[in-house]
Amino acid sequence: PDGATRQAMRCGSGSRSIDRPTMQRITPSNPWALTDAQAECMDLVIQLEENKVIARERCVSVRTVEQILALAYKKMGARGRVQAAIKWHEWRKHGNKPE
Repeated sequence: PDGATRQAMRCGSGSRSIDRPTMQRITPSNPWALTDAQAECMDLVIQLEENKVIARERCVSVRTVEQILALAYKKMGARGRVQAAIKWHEWRKHGNKPE
């Protein structure tokens, strides 16, 4: 199958469910109280994936990815993608929340 067909097969056709943000508690395993969607997107950011690749992986629009990441950056106190990626990488690698 071509790329579009593979995408449709993976994401499903018709209606799709989108992760709805839920209130998250700050815990050692979730130091910034990110939603699952925000954490998954940040994992892809530290793999140097572009937003369009993240959107394709998550079966959502690029605009949705931009919104998810903007909220994640804000929760993390990051001024942008690079600062957020550094914080996320350090936390994933060492398990402590960088300030």
